[in-house]
Amino acid sequence: MSSAEERCAALLRNGEKIQAIKVWREHTGASLKVSKQIIEHFEQHGNWEAPIAIAAASAAEAVPAMTEAELKAACAALIEEGRKVGAVQLWRQQTRASLLECRAQVESFEKTGEWLAPGSVPRPGTPFVLYLMGLLLLGAVASAVAIVVQVLD
Repeated sequence: MSSAEERCAALLRNGEKIQAIKVWREHTGASLKVSKQIIEHFEQHGNWEAPIAIAAASAAEAVPAMTEAELKAACAALIEEGRKVGAVQLWRQQTRASLLECRAQVESFEKTGEWLAPGSVPRPGTPFVLYLMGLLLLGAVASAVAIVVQVLD
């Protein structure tokens, strides 16, 4: 059993199904839908032998890897088309970064035309509070509130 499988099995034994789905997603990069199906399959059957339908759905959702330049160009095009959510989703699929980091990248490009340096998105803590205060000062109240809600979830 892999470390992801062991961890998810332990979470399920403790009644933490949602956390098990999150862990599966983080370790495998699978979508929420596929991760949920795999975790539910394990709950029902006690094994990690995913049915063909789940494996096929996972393969269909797989996105070919892009270079950094291709990713930035594709996300920029999506932003210009008004498809900000699509840009965040693509960034997340390609980088496996957190939703917070992906959203910050897209919003930075949308506002300034510049991409953030890797690892420059603040984490919760004192610098994070300063980051939120900066967003508020820039008039990005909705973004700051949404990020706080996301972090508290």
